[in-house]
Amino acid sequence: MEGQEELKSRRDAMKRKTRIYLYSGYMMLVAGIALLSLTRWGFVIVAAGIVLRVLYYISAMDLRALDKLSRRMGFLSIAFVVSLFFLPLILSALDPGETAPDISGLEWLRGGSPMRPEGQHYGPGLTVVTCVLSSDRASVLSLPLLSVINDKYSKRGVFVAVMSKEGAEVLEEFLEGDGKEIAHAVIRDPSGSVVDTFHGDDPRVPLSLIIGDDGKVVWRGHPMQIDTVLRKIISGKFDLKAHERIFALHQQLQQAMNDDRIRDSVAISERILSLDPADDIAMRIRLFFFENTNDLDGAREFIERLISDNPHVYQLYMVKLDILLESDASGNQIGEFSKDAFAKFADNWEALQHLAWLMLNRVPVPHTPVVEATDAAKKAVELLERDASGDHLDLARALNTLARAYYLCGAPELAAEKQREAVSAMELRRSASGALLAESRETLDFYLMLSGLRAGLQGKQK
Repeated sequence: MEGQEELKSRRDAMKRKTRIYLYSGYMMLVAGIALLSLTRWGFVIVAAGIVLRVLYYISAMDLRALDKLSRRMGFLSIAFVVSLFFLPLILSALDPGETAPDISGLEWLRGGSPMRPEGQHYGPGLTVVTCVLSSDRASVLSLPLLSVINDKYSKRGVFVAVMSKEGAEVLEEFLEGDGKEIAHAVIRDPSGSVVDTFHGDDPRVPLSLIIGDDGKVVWRGHPMQIDTVLRKIISGKFDLKAHERIFALHQQLQQAMNDDRIRDSVAISERILSLDPADDIAMRIRLFFFENTNDLDGAREFIERLISDNPHVYQLYMVKLDILLESDASGNQIGEFSKDAFAKFADNWEALQHLAWLMLNRVPVPHTPVVEATDAAKKAVELLERDASGDHLDLARALNTLARAYYLCGAPELAAEKQREAVSAMELRRSASGALLAESRETLDFYLMLSGLRAGLQGKQK
């Protein structure tokens, strides 16, 4: 009997460890999207994922070897994925603080070069330059995002441009096809020297750089990160010295991961989080080790400490919710958490929208704080509608969250009304004409169908 109970216990532990591989697979997917243009990396990511899954099932056949192998492979999987994120850090390219080459004399295919004082290559304001390839799928997928950045920040003095060293005919054909909706500047570098300088040995495409009006590189990375960085810079919360320290710590973390120095990896992650509590890579690594040892109590203490030190960082509350769900928190605990989180960020539309959406989609229906999430989504919409400089896509997302809340409340008519407003907001944005808009329209059709069914049933009852 004891042997059977022990076997069952170990099998339950094996199931828990499955989540580790799910998280690793998710991170690989994110890394694959970020580096989609590097075909060889794409294949490596897929191959590594398959190998991990095969090794997992093989190890599951021998429960006695499971703990040792899963811990080892778990660390290797996250080390591999993190190495992809750190790829640009270990290659030679323009780093923050270095002077960017002049782009004013290049061939401007769309959107003229801004007027600047003689001898000044950049400014006024910030310049966002993204190096792309017309034949690269990841570059094409980044264009709507760059259009969003242009629409959102152009009024705040941010100049957005994409740059390529491809031939003139190739780019002209591109601008008539996938790039026909580009509203920002498009630059061709005939010699390729400027693009090569921006890239250095960093092969990523697309690659974005934010350049200050003094011509110095402020930041470089993937287009998906631009919005977050710009918000920090414009709000005065971007600390260049702290950014440079984090940059150096990321390099140390990469080396520690490569050397399988687990304790050092944890310690460096802690130092990074002390500088930037929302640092995605450091947070993932720290939580991974808690998950790997099934230490939910440690994870709770860790996130509570971070929240105590950084109560303004709403992303930490999203992590706390995940930990609560992993520990099978009661409905009362979820309810108290939601009230506390929504109260702390009552004037922050972004926090309200993200937290409401997460609760509506992640918390099991019996415990879903529908009323609190509905109120939060309403407040997010109100705050965005008051902000004349707000972005239509942000409003559309908040309306989409509110529609979801009404749907879960059993009010498909209200859900359809708000979803229709979300679709209208998206249609005002040329950059939202792709998959996001199509998905939003499909959701509207679903709510309208439910509304029709309900009306029909009510008619029959009469």
